[in-house]
Amino acid sequence: TDAVVIVNLGAALSAGLRFFVSQNGVVLTPGNNNGLLSTSFFARIVDRMTGEEIFTASGEVD
Repeated sequence: TDAVVIVNLGAALSAGLRFFVSQNGVVLTPGNNNGLLSTSFFARIVDRMTGEEIFTASGEVD
C-alpha cells in the first residue's frame, strides 16, 4: 500500500527535527540522531490510492 504520513509538524519542529522539500516536491527529514522520525509525531496515515485513513493519533479510524 502506498501511504502518506501526515506529521504533527509543530511538535516535530519543537523537538528540534528539521524538514526540507526535495526537488520532486516531497517533504523529507533526516530524523533524529539515529536517522528516524518517531511515530509519536504521526498525526495520520492515509492510503494514497483510496484516501482511507489507516491510522490516526487519536486511535479513531472510520
